[in-house]
Amino acid sequence: MLGDTWTLADAVWTERDPDRSPPSRSGHTMAYDPIRKEVVLFGGQNTQLGFLDDTWTWDGQTWRRKRPATSPAARFGARMVYEPASRSILLFGGTAGEQMFGDTWRWDGRTWTELHPVTSPPARSQHGMSYDPARAEVVIFGGAPGVGGTSDDTWVWTGSTWVERHPAEHPVERTGAAMAFDRNLGVVVLFGGGNDENADYADTWTWDGESWSELEPARSPMPRNHMAVASVRGRPVIFGGVRAIFTYLDDTWGFRGV
Repeated sequence: MLGDTWTLADAVWTERDPDRSPPSRSGHTMAYDPIRKEVVLFGGQNTQLGFLDDTWTWDGQTWRRKRPATSPAARFGARMVYEPASRSILLFGGTAGEQMFGDTWRWDGRTWTELHPVTSPPARSQHGMSYDPARAEVVIFGGAPGVGGTSDDTWVWTGSTWVERHPAEHPVERTGAAMAFDRNLGVVVLFGGGNDENADYADTWTWDGESWSELEPARSPMPRNHMAVASVRGRPVIFGGVRAIFTYLDDTWGFRGV
């Protein structure tokens, strides 16, 4: 299990050597906070397969452990995005073995606050999640609703509650898909993912706030799931991921439209 830190700039990866770092882990969640100009990291699973509930921030030079009075429970496979309206990071879901989470939390730079929306998606982990600035909503697709199984539902966060959408067409059920907003197209882009039968996908879909549409790019990454994803200069970028049973990838792809 790795505990190294890398940054991407101008299509070049650079390994960093900070004074301190979070302990090695996998399955953690990360999001960039543009107001505080730092990356926030939460949770994951350590080398002893224990679930973690620690919060760290990266300021471009080093990692700092935060010690808020309140935190989400230890978990793996949660998802986080920055929400401009609340000037905070939004976290949803995750798992700690057989315990699945369907809770919603906010990080304001100092502490975590649990939210209690009237409606929430069913508990899940390893779902796709992205902020959609064109519609000022957070979008969730799919994920793992339990030990085994995948889902294909779409939910949006309006700022105060979750609302399920029911588009006529949508990607097949999956876990570990990558989702990020494409500024040029004005839509959320979804790529890849897999199911519990070791099948991986290499399809590309867009969400426009009402419906999913499948695209057919001239070139696509090979099938994979659980890749790192970010919106870089307004376009989705993915790194790595897993194919089938523990075949790890180290390639970087940027989405440039169809």
